[in-house]
Amino acid sequence: MGIDALLDRLERRAVTAVTPDPAAAVTPMPAPCLGCTSVTSATAASHERALAGAQVTAETAGVAENAVGDTLPDRVPVAARVRCGDCRHFVEMKYPRLGRCALDQPAPERGGLFWAADLRVCAAFEPRPHWPIGARPDSSSRLHAWLREVSIETVVPLDELLAFYQDDLDALAAFSLDELRATVADYKAGRSEYRRLLERRAKSATGGTDEVVVDERVATRAVA
Repeated sequence: MGIDALLDRLERRAVTAVTPDPAAAVTPMPAPCLGCTSVTSATAASHERALAGAQVTAETAGVAENAVGDTLPDRVPVAARVRCGDCRHFVEMKYPRLGRCALDQPAPERGGLFWAADLRVCAAFEPRPHWPIGARPDSSSRLHAWLREVSIETVVPLDELLAFYQDDLDALAAFSLDELRATVADYKAGRSEYRRLLERRAKSATGGTDEVVVDERVATRAVA
């Protein structure tokens, strides 16, 4: 072969596109999918494995969520809400259905006053007892008006005062307003003691088994 033919053959081989061997062909890398990363070989097999792993992870998470849900109670206990007007400590003001608390519980608004019909959570709530019906002053009498006024001033429930003094209304009617204030102030100072006496009296009147012990000293202090 002459030198010219050899040069011509080398020139043709230099500009001819080289077709790679099919066994060594490189498959284009698809975009990373769930479970695949940009640094891992993303083939059809690895893609299927990633999808299967994601499905198993989702199912496991669902089972765990259901397990947590099964351990929670169906109903979370909530503290019962009560009405101030049904409480034995509610002292009604001159304005209807507006009052204060005899235990000085803080009111959320209205300058320390409560609406009787308000629903609220209160740990100090005690239902209003059914006092035995006895003598009561006429609602239009001076004694009733003064007792209500003093009840509001001293923040002592009026029904409680009427029940405690039901046997001494004639003596109270002879008092001046200042004397009545001093008497009710004394009642408030020993209110817990007087309430126990009143409750024993109420149990006796309703057929209770507790023995009524009348403390002459307490009774004398209450009306003195």
